[in-house]
Amino acid sequence: MRRHVAIYLLALSFVLGVTSKALAERGTFTTIDVPGASSTTAAAINPRGDIVGVYVSDSVSHGFLLSH
Repeated sequence: MRRHVAIYLLALSFVLGVTSKALAERGTFTTIDVPGASSTTAAAINPRGDIVGVYVSDSVSHGFLLSH
């Protein structure tokens, strides 16, 4: 299951790469910290500003979607 999440996030990152670059050029940064996680990594952002990524809690990786 974790492998499927990782592959999905990698594919989504590739597809949204151009969009995230365009949004990043605006210079806006946001801290993303999932409560209780030992690490949090954002992977991609879409034109609406939805962010997907991975966080680790109790040595288990989980995917997340942060939307407004």
